[in-house]
Amino acid sequence: MIELITRRYKKDQNNQKNYADLIIMDGGIQQVRAAKIALQELQIKIPVVSLVKNDKHRTDYLLGLNEEKIQLEKSSQLFRFLEALQLRVHNFVISGFRNRYAKAFTNDAILNNVSGIGTTTIKKLYEKFESIGGMRQASTEELSTIIKNKKTLERLEKYLQDMSNDYGK
Repeated sequence: MIELITRRYKKDQNNQKNYADLIIMDGGIQQVRAAKIALQELQIKIPVVSLVKNDKHRTDYLLGLNEEKIQLEKSSQLFRFLEALQLRVHNFVISGFRNRYAKAFTNDAILNNVSGIGTTTIKKLYEKFESIGGMRQASTEELSTIIKNKKTLERLEKYLQDMSNDYGK
């Protein structure tokens, strides 16, 4: 948390108009304290509060500026707004992680070493053959259902063969 807050605000230290008026966190007292430490080290004064969830993963209360527990009426507009905000942020973060890891998988895929094979083709190969081993076992005809270019297909087969020789598989 300290690293996250530090990175976020250090880049804007010369332009304080980009600072938030209030930081509303999703987490407990440890996250709030970590954020406050980071802000204090950067000599930035932004109030920090937190939405705390109960053991059923539902928003329970607000952790105030002085780390006091503030119970909000669950039917109040403020509570519903904060709960909706928390859910949107949570969904945004989760989708961001999913996209990053999906992208990392294809960007770091071992098949990027084969000239002529891009992200879309890599995804199609993994969808059909599930693994490098499945691709190695596939016939030329099976691979050609995805890779139409003969030269690219030859490069892929050579690459898979070389990998097999290198790793003994």
